[in-house]
Amino acid sequence: MRTQVMSYGGGLNTAAMIVLVLRGKLPRPDMLVIADTSREKTSTWDYLEEIVQPALSREGMVVEIVSHDLATVDLHSGNGDLLIPVFTETGKLPTFCSNEWKQRPIQRYLRGRDVESCDVWIGFSLDERARWERANHDTGWYQRTFPLYDMGLTRADCAVIVQDYGWPLPASSACWMCPNMDDSEWHEMKRDYPGDFAKAIELEKETQQWDGAVWLTKHRKPLAEVTFDPDGYSKKGSRHQCTMGCMI
Repeated sequence: MRTQVMSYGGGLNTAAMIVLVLRGKLPRPDMLVIADTSREKTSTWDYLEEIVQPALSREGMVVEIVSHDLATVDLHSGNGDLLIPVFTETGKLPTFCSNEWKQRPIQRYLRGRDVESCDVWIGFSLDERARWERANHDTGWYQRTFPLYDMGLTRADCAVIVQDYGWPLPASSACWMCPNMDDSEWHEMKRDYPGDFAKAIELEKETQQWDGAVWLTKHRKPLAEVTFDPDGYSKKGSRHQCTMGCMI
């Protein structure tokens, strides 16, 4: 029998999956895991520790933290290529870090727990079809499944689910130096978690020493000098307005 594993990403969609489990709208998973990239935003850990873990513990569940020690590479690959999707003078590098820091460490962790075959729940919603299509392939013992997508739930529906349960909406989850963040996310982190923002400034400087003209934002100038647009949602759209009825 395949082990049911929820991959807890730390953001809105996985918070909604947790609520659906607690409400009995999704079956209870055998395991819940989150990969510690060693650079996850403080807001993600705060929400996990203050909101999610206490609710799960009352039901005898816990999100298990997968150590970054299980990653075999960090900022650079074995041949020296930078793994994070920084902006360059002519474009943007691919995102390799998610696979190396999250998926593969989780796979190694599950193998270390003697998991022979598993369905891994990924929190893609209906409005993330492109991500769903890229990820929706069979890798044998490690099979991705998409409960929210299968239920026809959008990101806006997830917000309603979480709020109706009485939980605050989590901040978007990401590493504190992730170049895929939009202006609103950078602005929010700079305002609410200045310690994380300061670490991102230092990492950008360190990366430039090794890799030359690279930046963490589309503005292509030192992070400390960027003025962020607090309403600059590049692709995620509204996070609060429900666009379709919650099908639960």
